Amino acid sequence: MLLHPQPSHNSTMLLTPKTTSKSLDPAYKLRPEREQIERFKASFKTLFGHIDERESEENVKDHLMDFLKAVYYQDTCLIAPKGKTDFVIHLGKDAASRAGVLFEVKRPANRSEMVSRENLNTKAFHELLLYYFQERSRDRNSDLRHCVVTNVYEWYIFDAALIDRVFYRNSWLQKEYKAWASGQKVSKNNDLFYKEIAKPFLAELDEEIPFTYFDLRTYQKNVNDHDPTNDKALLPLYKVLSPAHLLKLPATTDSNRLNPRFYTELLHLIGLEETKEGNKKVIRRKAAGQRDEGSLLENTMIELETSGKLLHLSDPGQYGRAHDEQQFSVALELCITWVNRILFLKLLESQLVKYHRGDRAALPTLGYLFAFLDAYDFASESGDDIQEKDRVLINASVLGLIFEKINGYKDGSFYTPGFITEYMCRETIRKAVVQKFNDAHGWQCADFAALQDQDLDRPRANELIDSLRICDPAADTASLEAEIDQLVYALYGLTAAEIALVEG
Repeated sequence: MLLHPQPSHNSTMLLTPKTTSKSLDPAYKLRPEREQIERFKASFKTLFGHIDERESEENVKDHLMDFLKAVYYQDTCLIAPKGKTDFVIHLGKDAASRAGVLFEVKRPANRSEMVSRENLNTKAFHELLLYYFQERSRDRNSDLRHCVVTNVYEWYIFDAALIDRVFYRNSWLQKEYKAWASGQKVSKNNDLFYKEIAKPFLAELDEEIPFTYFDLRTYQKNVNDHDPTNDKALLPLYKVLSPAHLLKLPATTDSNRLNPRFYTELLHLIGLEETKEGNKKVIRRKAAGQRDEGSLLENTMIELETSGKLLHLSDPGQYGRAHDEQQFSVALELCITWVNRILFLKLLESQLVKYHRGDRAALPTLGYLFAFLDAYDFASESGDDIQEKDRVLINASVLGLIFEKINGYKDGSFYTPGFITEYMCRETIRKAVVQKFNDAHGWQCADFAALQDQDLDRPRANELIDSLRICDPAADTASLEAEIDQLVYALYGLTAAEIALVEG
């Protein structure tokens, strides 16, 4: 990248637009509920019904803010103009909270100032850069997540980390901005920054600039379609504008959390109940007088008693000393084994249905037990579907939690939500990496962000990262590998094309 650009009409920057699907974090797998999608469609129709291309830019901004509030941010984040910035999405509910997303808005008819997929060197992008520099320099805001240019129809979404690395941290551009902002130029007029600083810099910029691009008009057909099965096409758009993506927030719903209704009913079918003893929860046989003769446990205990099967145990002492204790322990072990196998078969069944494109013909059932299980959705937690209101997702992680609780019925069990373990994993790994680099180079980096500013030798950095040893008691290797990958990408400042090449 040139540090001293001169005016030119031939930019050498590589613009790489990404689709909404390609822009989403692979970890964003949570499925929106049907009610959320219907609200999104209704608000989308309202937005398009209010847009008059002849109206002012202020009119367009108001309708855009109304749309985003109605669908995503009404009760969580303030959306409002800030200074000269058209509007921002704050990270909190009030104006005192920092801005997370900056918006530059043009009315649809203003084509001359709008960016395009082939050209970012326009007034719209110049203005966005100015907003970013002011936010970082004047307001000391290092919490920006994305920057957006839109004319309602076309959307260009830039990762703030890219804007920071390519523009804000460029020494020439930083020096020129400070000289202009402090009155050292012939004018403090914004046009001088746009035309004599930002424009010539962009003209000579030799960088890859990845960004998310989409046109809302291409989704109108799906929004107006009354067939719910076609709503899947809206999911990437729905997600790319959500807080989880735009503000890089943890998803508000943890798909790995325990579903109380499913868990309680499953215990009921087995003939168990969960109760609290001291500071821990334990699972036990239902109390006398509350037991159900038709439960798996009670039926199994009767069968063991009447058939004399306990007499054939090679080591009955491992199940307890008393006959009643042995009978209960053997019956419970059998029931847990059966249920574990049935639930895993249910997961397999859901995959078979997926492979056969929804064809459920001749699939076996086991009476009431499968009827109960069929009331839940055992599909994978892939993000390319909508969560229907009457079918709650039970994924493999939830089943693992249930098995853990049932199998640990004697000692109790504790569950940590996924967003907490993800945070703990990320922070622990990054601190370990910072310490490893500090020890190797004699640096004093306080955190991962400081480490990113160092001049890294990639082969040596790879050796240091490869020398890390991580023990994960939960054996969630997929999450660990994904976190390590993201850490390395961030550490090296890889471009979108480089990441695609690595992952390809």
